[in-house]
Amino acid sequence: MKKIRIVTIVAMALLLVAGQAAAAEFKATMKIGSTQPMDHPINLYPSSHLGINPVHMGIIVCFNLVLGLITPPVGGVLFAVCGVSGLSLEKLSVAVWKPFWIALAVLLLITYIPRLSTFLPGLFMPGIR
Repeated sequence: MKKIRIVTIVAMALLLVAGQAAAAEFKATMKIGSTQPMDHPINLYPSSHLGINPVHMGIIVCFNLVLGLITPPVGGVLFAVCGVSGLSLEKLSVAVWKPFWIALAVLLLITYIPRLSTFLPGLFMPGIR
């Protein structure tokens, strides 16, 4: 069980960095679509051998990449929101931290309580637990 926790913490940290790197490299908001095909197969193999549900791992990957896109200073979504709202990047970067910490707490809950993320898919696909 301790091995699974270590692997998921390392995977979450790498995905958060991948989300920021994608935002920094491409400067656009749709970069989850470009990083997910690269990250998911890499994370799926070790996580399936450790007994982590693939649907659960996919939700963790998506949530991590979204957090990477809203994290200052290179979050791609921040630039889009600045352009639409007219706020300065500095003002928005300060304002985004409170929701970011809440989202990070939700990510930890989703990661360590798998039933939270597999309950709804389990209703539609009974084989998923």
